[in-house]
Amino acid sequence: METLITIVIAAIISLFFLRGYLKSLKKRDQKAKEAAEKGKLFSEGPKAQHPKIDTTYCIGCATCTTVCPEGDVLAMIAGKAVIVNGYKCIGHGLCAEACPVGAITMVMASPSMSADMPYLSPEFETSVPNLFIIGELGGLALIKNAVNQGRECLDTIASRLAALGPKRSVPDVYDVLIVGAGPAGITASLRAIEHKLKYITIERDEVGGTVAKYPRQKLVMTSPVEFPLYGKFKKLQLSKENLLAFWDMILNRADFNVSTGEKVEDIKKGEDGVFNVITANNQYRSHAVVLALGRAGEPRKLGVKGEELPKVMYRLLEADHYVNKKILVVGGGDSAVEAAMGLAHQIGNQVTLSYRSEHFSRIKERNSVRLEECVRTGKLKVLMNSSPVEFKEEIVILDVKGERQELPNDFVWIFAGGIPPNDFLKKIGVRFGNKDMTLEASKESKEATAAQKQLVELKSTTGEFAIPRRDDRPKAKLGVTGEDLPKVAHQLTEPEKYQDKNVLIVGGSDTAVEAALTLARSGRNSVTLCYRGHDFQLANPQNRESLDTAEKAGKVRVARACNIALITADSVVLNIGGNHAEIPNDHVFILIGDSSAEFVRTTAIDVTARRASPAPV
Repeated sequence: METLITIVIAAIISLFFLRGYLKSLKKRDQKAKEAAEKGKLFSEGPKAQHPKIDTTYCIGCATCTTVCPEGDVLAMIAGKAVIVNGYKCIGHGLCAEACPVGAITMVMASPSMSADMPYLSPEFETSVPNLFIIGELGGLALIKNAVNQGRECLDTIASRLAALGPKRSVPDVYDVLIVGAGPAGITASLRAIEHKLKYITIERDEVGGTVAKYPRQKLVMTSPVEFPLYGKFKKLQLSKENLLAFWDMILNRADFNVSTGEKVEDIKKGEDGVFNVITANNQYRSHAVVLALGRAGEPRKLGVKGEELPKVMYRLLEADHYVNKKILVVGGGDSAVEAAMGLAHQIGNQVTLSYRSEHFSRIKERNSVRLEECVRTGKLKVLMNSSPVEFKEEIVILDVKGERQELPNDFVWIFAGGIPPNDFLKKIGVRFGNKDMTLEASKESKEATAAQKQLVELKSTTGEFAIPRRDDRPKAKLGVTGEDLPKVAHQLTEPEKYQDKNVLIVGGSDTAVEAALTLARSGRNSVTLCYRGHDFQLANPQNRESLDTAEKAGKVRVARACNIALITADSVVLNIGGNHAEIPNDHVFILIGDSSAEFVRTTAIDVTARRASPAPV
């Protein structure tokens, strides 16, 4: 009897906890669905660096969803981690670090999201040899990425300089010239000192770059990084002042060679391969140049009448200098929200935040929570769907949902972003375009991810848990005559290498579609996408829409119900709906996944047979 009672009690307790667990799962799923809908509302996807989740390895532990400091970027859906609010991701990479099985790597956005980015090699080299770009200007935000890139870039330069031998010793020529003294530029400078390179760093403002322009006491989030001449820096959060003091300590110890107040006006490369860097005051010559400029550039102006008044500003450093004032802040990003809240907490200020959209879709989760509290307590007034019409000495005129409103005003701050130095980069020969830079943010993260996957595979051999090993799967082949030609490849790694080429892509997945879009948007290539089906159901909606746009614009020719029949040295023969068509060709990329994927079926033809006239593709 006692045993029965014990069993019943145990069952009741188990059911109690099971009920709670099921409720938590239901609540989690509901939040995931809400986040996914929110993501669809605000953004088509990540704009820059973001996590890429390998569902083959993902074990559904949800660790990544809990460590992200930006809120609901990731969520668990159908037992797997997925990106639901990509527009919020700024590339912290904590999810990748926390994943116990190495299922997450940090990659760049798809080609359609990176149209204004310069082409960069894995060594951060631009289309101009020995001209490098590091930090935010190359598309990666966050201090840890800037530090990693600065270190790795200088390692590359040092190895190249060593290979020059005696040619390196040229009078009045630096080994490397670094433009910008922010996180990336400082790290590159310290690494140059470690390598005993002859270097100089040029900064148009003050040492610290963008960080020096942050408001006073702004919290800066970092991750453990390796600083040259210092070692591992482990603090995860500190103020702007503390970070600048840390850099100052290292730079003083290292005898930092920097020239501030110098803006680079032009960079020219001579016939001898040496760069001539021209500023307003000086000219420098260097074997290599590293641009660590950041993306902010010049403040973006609204073009509103009265914007030239002294009371209109674009940067806030000391919020506590403004008290008992009537203030308007314009913008919808974190900078605008943080400035508005900082000013609202000063004595006697009446602060209004004006934003042109209906929702704040780009701010951090913690700022969203703080903003709601400021509005609830009456410290801050927010006008959505509003924009300035005119600034006057004592008032501002706003358009609020189509109606004019006048507000008494003493100061205006505009946070509309900055204009990146793209024109300058193009002027010095840097090529731009769409490029899917699916590269890890640093060698460290790449090595850590590889180590995690090795551990997973080792455990799978001992029976702890089993995960399929992707690398063991053979590449899918078509079995077509000519498939062994050198021009045929099964992956696209360096799209910038292909210029003015006739390219055929085979496949219907995201990989194939993105490869076709990438090659079509760069290098004036003639691109044909061959797919055995009629619609690209294996590709995500965003890629299907981009492909449809490219096809209508004539940038990509799409051959549906199509199979390859024959590959020759200078052409391919396609079977399109039962009709053979020969098209000129320089390169073929067969992107149909591994051997477990469904193969593209081909129709063999006699290679000696007379080929049909080309059919429209």
